[in-house]
This record gives sequence, C-alpha cells and structure tokens, in this order.
Amino acid sequence: MKKAIYPVIFILLVPMIISCAGLKKGGKAVKEAGSVIARAEWPGDVSSDVATVRMTISAPDMNTVSQDFVFTGRDAMFGMHTVPAGDDRTVVLEGLNSGNRKIFEGMTSGISVEAGQVIDGGLIAMGPVRVSRLSETSIRAEAGDGEITIMWDSVAGADSYNIYMNSAPGASRKNFDARKSTTSNSYTWTGLNNGATYYFAVTAENSSGESADSNEVNASPGVTRKMPPAAGVPAAPSQVKTEAGDGTVTIRWDSVPGAESYGIYMNRSPGASRKNFDARKSTTSNSYTWTGLKNGTTYYFAVTAEDRDRESQSSREVRGIPGKSAAAAAATAAAAPVAAAPPPAPVAVPAVPAPKPTAPVVSGEKLTPKQLLRKADDLRAPGKNFVQDLKITFKKGDKESVNMTSVRVKNFKKSLVIYRYPPTQKGRVILMVDNNMWIYFPGTKKPVRISPAQQLLGQVSNADVARVVYNLDYTAESIEEDNSGKKPLLKMLLKAKSNGAAYGSINLWMTKGSYKLVKAKFFTLSGRLLKTIYYKGYKQLLGRERPTILEVHDAIKKSETTIMEYMDMRVEDTPDKYFQKTFMQRIPRVYP
Repeated sequence: MKKAIYPVIFILLVPMIISCAGLKKGGKAVKEAGSVIARAEWPGDVSSDVATVRMTISAPDMNTVSQDFVFTGRDAMFGMHTVPAGDDRTVVLEGLNSGNRKIFEGMTSGISVEAGQVIDGGLIAMGPVRVSRLSETSIRAEAGDGEITIMWDSVAGADSYNIYMNSAPGASRKNFDARKSTTSNSYTWTGLNNGATYYFAVTAENSSGESADSNEVNASPGVTRKMPPAAGVPAAPSQVKTEAGDGTVTIRWDSVPGAESYGIYMNRSPGASRKNFDARKSTTSNSYTWTGLKNGTTYYFAVTAEDRDRESQSSREVRGIPGKSAAAAAATAAAAPVAAAPPPAPVAVPAVPAPKPTAPVVSGEKLTPKQLLRKADDLRAPGKNFVQDLKITFKKGDKESVNMTSVRVKNFKKSLVIYRYPPTQKGRVILMVDNNMWIYFPGTKKPVRISPAQQLLGQVSNADVARVVYNLDYTAESIEEDNSGKKPLLKMLLKAKSNGAAYGSINLWMTKGSYKLVKAKFFTLSGRLLKTIYYKGYKQLLGRERPTILEVHDAIKKSETTIMEYMDMRVEDTPDKYFQKTFMQRIPRVYP
C-alpha cells in the first residue's frame, strides 16, 4: 500500500500540481474522497511527440474517473481530486500525440486512497504503444501476369508496412520465404510463376514496434482473363474507342447497365488503369472529351463504371494521339479556291442510348455525395503526381507575413512541402504519408513528428497545404440545396473518417451544373467553427478552370486573414524514394 502524504506536505506539494479547491464541496471538505498524484517515467526523448497526458483511476467498487493534462515536460506531476476512498485502485497514465492517438502507456495498481489525504502513486514507467493489427477484412490480393498486388486499409499511426510471402500456407513475420516493405497501403510483388499459389501476410510498423500479423491471403498469378464482375458490381465498360482532335482526345464506350457514372483514367505511358494513372475525370455520359493535351503525344486511357458505392474493374486500355485532322490541315493549306465538292450522302448513325437516370439527391441534381466530392477533388488536384507552388500571405491589421512553398504530390497520399521563403525558413521540409506528418529543420539530425492540424501560417494548417484531396480523410455524408444567396448552390457535408484528420467536419459549397468550389467551413470534432475559405481567381490550369486564390478567414479573430495563392501547377513525377523520413534532409539539395 502506498503511504499517505500528510497535510503539512500536502500544503507544499499540491499548489505545484493541482488546486486544493477540488477537495472541497460547498466550502466543506469531502470526507469520502482523497487525491492521487503520480509522475511518469518516459523513455527517450518524447517532448516532440506527446501533447497530452491522460490520467485514469479505476476499481471494481467505483466509477472510473479520468482527466487530461497538457504535457509540459518530462518531470511534470499529475494529480486528480475527489477520488473515492478505498483499496485496490489502479492508476493508468497515457501519453497522447497531437492527433489524440495513444503512443505511450503506463500503469500501477494496488493503490489505497484515504479520505482527505493526498496519496503518492509513485513513478509510473511509460512504454510505447505498438501499432494496431490490420483489420480482419482489410487485406486482399489481386493476381496479374507474373505478379500479385496485395492491398490493405491504412492503419492509424503506422510509418510503414511489411509484406511477408510464403510458398506454403502459414505466411507470417516468423514464417516466410521473402519480405518486402513499403510506406504505401499496397504492394505489387513481381517475378512470380504463373499457376503457382503464393501466401501473404502484412504487418504495420512504427517507431514503437511491429504489429501482429494480418489475416493470410493467397493468389495465383496468371495471364489475365476477363472475369465476370462480383454480384452487384458494375461490369467494366466495353467497346472503348478514341477519336483524336486538335489538343483533345474523345473517349467513347457502351453504356453499362446499373452504372450511375464513369471514371476516365489517363496515363502518359502504357498501363492506364484505376490503379495506374496521371489524371482522372468523371462523367455521367458514355463519352468524354479530354482537353488541354499536346498534339503529337500519345496518351493512354481506361474507363470504369460506378454505381452509388462501387467501381468496376478497368476497361481495356486504348490510346489516342491528339493533332489537327487531315481535313482541317488541307483546308488551312489551300492557297486558291476550288470547286466545292458535293456533300456526302448522309449516313445513318445508330443512336447511342442515354445512361439510365438516377434518383436525384436534391432537386435536379443527379450526382451522389461521393461523386460530388470527386468533382471537388478534381478541381484541387490535376492528377495523382504533380507539383504546385504556393504563396501564403498572413494579414493582421497593417502587418503582413509571407511564406512561399513548393508542394510535390505522389499518388495523392504522399506530399513534400519545401519551404522557399522567407530566408529564415528556407530548407525546411514537411513530409506527409497517409495521416502521418514530420518536419525537418536544417541543421538538425532527424525530423520530428507534427500534427496535420497544426498551423503553418495564419489560419492555414499543415494539412491545408500538404493534403490535396478530401476523400482520403473525409466521407461525403449528404448534399442539400442552399438558396440563401443570389444563386442556388449545392452544400455538401463531409465527416472525418478518423480522429487523425485535421478537422472534425467540413461544409463545402459548389455551383450547380459547373461544380465550382465557392466556399468551405471547417469545424473541430466538437463542432466549433475554425475558419471559412472562399475560392476565387478561377483560371485555366492543366486543362480546366481551377481556383488560384483561397481567402481564409479566422472564425474568432475577425481581423486576421490568410491568402493562399497558387503561383504554378504542373504535372511532374517525384521519385518514390524521396517520400521517406531518412531522405528529408537531402530534399533541399535535390530541389534547391
């Protein structure tokens, strides 16, 4: 049993950690309760990781009590008032990061609490919390010609994933023929023998250790055969064809029964599919004209069909080479008038059946919330791999602060933010992989973990700059029509998929028909409004009109405004090896 610290010592200690008022109720001491204090013994340097310490006290004969404390340093003490008196109390300390995820934990038990006394819970050793195991339904495998792609859902807090392959059942981190690692949530294992069966298990890993093994999956590579779709999933579009124009390629396909929309995937090299593409568009029609292309360049396309919740496999790949048509070239080259040729006889063209209409979400609106969110994301990101240069100006009264960055995006989920200006910040690098984020300061030995919700400048958060699409972190819940302004708008509600998202929810307003972003409101998990962003300065960028100016207004500090200005946007690939913590200090030299 821990010893009581009697009133004289109590008077000296308690003001440093807790308020004595907690032991009183209506001016009288609470006779059936005491206080418990404890100090944590932290491993290594945790000052950059822990944001909050949660103290929880429980026992079979009492209701569990809990309290959160701001982490102020390794030697801080933590105390709770009005803990019911009694024996066999268990004290748990948890270290939470800025995303409210538990990363350290420690416990002591057998504490006896005496009424009116402060009990010393002692020094509690804190250990790292290992990352969670993949969910049972998460892992899946898809076979190809001499290869198998293993896919899984991201695990909160994971820095990387390990894939274990075995030639017999029982693949695990203790039983495998080969092992691969990746920071993505998919991996394509190549060089396999067609017809052979391979078995896989995946683990998640972070600085605290490696998770338990996932469920095992298996697949047999072989020459791809066209398989019927799973029950309820739309079939892949067929009869896909292209027609080139001046700077354009029009893709056409046969309508798919049950499809509500179609996804068009473009790649600049062979192998276009929903898993391999440079840019994506969507339409409810069964044709799409891709504009802003370079004449003489070969582009590769694949199409998928979608219903409300699911997407088909990719169609066969087709290609198109934009350029001026021969007829247009001949007309341009004609130096003298010639006798007009008689018009050709009309040719009967069979009518293409229109797509089956879908039930509107709001009056006159055919898009589902998921499809409308894709429209918004298509405005923000021209493809999965691109670079954008940002100028961020923070205004507070007569004062102005300017920050300039370059953002390099890979597969939507990975981002590098490279600081260019001011000179005092040049060379800083932010890396975001899934929901994990680190910052590197020039001259330091290693990057430190930060929160996506942390402010970069003014009311612009790290996630506002590094995360280029909403669908990774948020689910589109609903659409409603907003007629409060001069023109009717569509209002979409986005809810965070996890506590690791920068915001609890977002309201997006878009124009009807043209689907341009107008404004957005960002809320905390508790529903408090943080800021409002207005999308302005629409210009032609990479084949379509996009907002180039984002005006950010603080919900509380009305005099503060932040302007995000997109100075440049270009399709450009960044090598995958650059999106690693170990490479961050070299980024300023690679991209000076």
